[in-house]
Amino acid sequence: MRLIDADALIEFIDAGHLRHPGELVFSELDVVNMLQHAPTAYDIDRVMEQLSLERSKAVISLGESKGTAYEFCDRCVLDAYEKAIAIVKGGWNR
Repeated sequence: MRLIDADALIEFIDAGHLRHPGELVFSELDVVNMLQHAPTAYDIDRVMEQLSLERSKAVISLGESKGTAYEFCDRCVLDAYEKAIAIVKGGWNR
């Protein structure tokens, strides 16, 4: 999946073409091509990769801090990464 930069796409589309009532302005193929070539806002796969890497570091840190005063903090960090990953996947609800 790819999130597009809607502002850049809107700038790309010539607003003058949208003001001709009854006239076919863009074909379906035109719209698909515009969407395919729209700049990416950010790459979800790359974000997931980075979050997963940081989560792995948090798991290691938690394992090293068991039984110490830092354990609670490390659990909070791990929980934050897990929630962030779930949000990006679209599966976390409050």
